[in-house]
Amino acid sequence: MMRLTGSASLMTRGSILAALLLFGLTAGSSRATIIIAAGNTPQANDENVLLDRNMTGTSVLGVTNQTRRSVRFSSSTQTLAEFGSGQARIEATAGGSQVPLNNISINVPNGTFESLIFNAFVGGQVGGSGSLTISVADNVSPSPTTLTSTIANGSNFFTITSDAVQSILSVNLSFSPASSGFTDLRQVRIGGAAVAPVPEPSTMAAALSGIACLSLAGFRKLRRRSAEAKA
Repeated sequence: MMRLTGSASLMTRGSILAALLLFGLTAGSSRATIIIAAGNTPQANDENVLLDRNMTGTSVLGVTNQTRRSVRFSSSTQTLAEFGSGQARIEATAGGSQVPLNNISINVPNGTFESLIFNAFVGGQVGGSGSLTISVADNVSPSPTTLTSTIANGSNFFTITSDAVQSILSVNLSFSPASSGFTDLRQVRIGGAAVAPVPEPSTMAAALSGIACLSLAGFRKLRRRSAEAKA
C-alpha cells in the first residue's frame, strides 16, 4: 500500500476539507419524497391563498391569509385573470372572454413551500373533462414528480405534500387535449410557504477564504519540503 508523505497528506486533508466545504455550500440532501393524491386532505400548516388583487396577465399574484406570503400563478401560453369576489378563482381569458384553462404554474417567488391543495373545477359553459398532468419540481430531485389523472364535471381536488427532506419549488398543471381545459382554479391552499435564505456575502467570503488558505498553506509546505530534500 502506498504511504503518503507528510506534505502530501496535508495536501490531501486540505483538498478533502475544501471539497466538504464546497459540498456543504452547494449540495442538497438525498432522495426526496413528493406525494400527489386526488382529494382534499388538509395539512397542519395550510393557509388560504387570497386572490384579492384582481390582476390580469401571464403572471398574477395571490397572498396567504396568515403569513402574507406572495404566491405566483403564471402561464407560458395563456392570459390569466384572478377574481377575489364571490368564489375566488383564477381563469384564462382571450379577447376579453373566458376560455378553458389548460396551463398554469404555481410557486412562491424566491421561495419554497411544503404542501399545496387546489380544485381544478369543471362546470358551466367553459371547460370539460380530460386529462390533467400535475408536475412537481423540488429542490432535491433531478427530475419532477408527475401524476396524470382524469378530471370531470364538478370539483377535482388534489393534495400535494413533501417530506422533511426537501421543499417544493413549483407545481405545473397542464391539460389534454390542449384545445380544451378546466373551467378555473379555485380553493387554493398552501403550506410552509417561505422565502429561501440567501447566504450573506460575508459568509460566502469567509468560506472561500478558508478554502484558499488551506490550499495555499499546503502548497507552501510542499515546496519547502521539496527544497529541503534537494539541499
